Amino acid sequence: MKKEFFFDKESNEIIENCIRRHKEIKSEIYHRNESKQLKNSVELAENISDISINDIIKMLIAIKYDPDLRTMSISLSRRSQLFDKLILMKSNDKNPWVLRVHIYPVVDMREGFVTNLGTKADSESFVHFHRWQLTSKFITGGFLNSQYEVLKTGNLETSFQEYELVATKDAGAEGRKAVWRGVGYPQKKASDIYQQGDHVHYPIEIPHRVDTSAAGLFGKTITLAHTGESQKKTSTFYLKKESEGDVVDNLCYSEKEFDSAVDTTITTLQLILLNQELINFGFKRFGHANSLETELLPTIAMCELEENFKEKGDDSNLIADTINKHTDKMDKHSLKNLIARSQEVLMNQGLFKRTIADIHNPEMQEAIANRGNNQVPRHVLGQI
Repeated sequence: MKKEFFFDKESNEIIENCIRRHKEIKSEIYHRNESKQLKNSVELAENISDISINDIIKMLIAIKYDPDLRTMSISLSRRSQLFDKLILMKSNDKNPWVLRVHIYPVVDMREGFVTNLGTKADSESFVHFHRWQLTSKFITGGFLNSQYEVLKTGNLETSFQEYELVATKDAGAEGRKAVWRGVGYPQKKASDIYQQGDHVHYPIEIPHRVDTSAAGLFGKTITLAHTGESQKKTSTFYLKKESEGDVVDNLCYSEKEFDSAVDTTITTLQLILLNQELINFGFKRFGHANSLETELLPTIAMCELEENFKEKGDDSNLIADTINKHTDKMDKHSLKNLIARSQEVLMNQGLFKRTIADIHNPEMQEAIANRGNNQVPRHVLGQI
């Protein structure tokens, strides 16, 4: 039976096309899985190697407007301390898997930084083990990924508080609460920069920690993440200081919050495509890693303010025309909020950086320099 979404004919056709593409991608993943058991994250990575930004946009539209997909996604999507996750699809067979989008905030994770949920945290927290195999594609941005070994003994200085988490599906509506399990001793072994274009796998046996302090150089980070079947009943993470009261790892979305998160993510992905088109036209100022926040959004703001906006040079009309062509198709409320947030960060916080020297963390500086010298981390499977 054909679904009616109560929009104009053109909008209904767009939504129906997006739902069809969602079904196609799910079918393609099922087909690939028939011949393997997804026992490791490298095998899992093959499932998402061909998924494009336009595909992700279509899947986001599908989970917003298809009633069944919407119910599924809202029930499993969460806001966590480190990032927001929107569930695009999940399997319902004997080999469970999930496809989701992770959106990381632009934050410098120094001592006492404010997390994605508005709480304060120390700069060493959130070392964690996963319950399942994980692979991800970096759509935009980048972060420092540090790998650890958890030792059985140590001293007070090297000790962390260990917490366990149940699966999201088993958590209550008030959020996924962590259970304190004692003291652990994670010791850092290696650190690498993962960045836009990387296709990464995360070995389940290696605990890791993400540091988004490079967001000032790389901009907002969005990844397409694919998880496999649970290998353990719980996941584990470590905090440097014992928390007072319950540790709530994530929060559910309301219907309104879900719509806003989906719209904002779609608009951000559309901006990435717009930025890439301007790069393809030869406009070099849109070519650095954080250009979406430092160049594109301010330029769009000027276009919005000045109806006959022109920049110096013969190509100003091409920039304005390209921007108008793309922004006409974007959600106006989401675009306005992204512009406002970008201006706030640029003007009031000075967070965005131009060079490696502007990053405060020497370890991160070294990791970024290594990538500049074509040293590809061993868990980066390739470039997209």
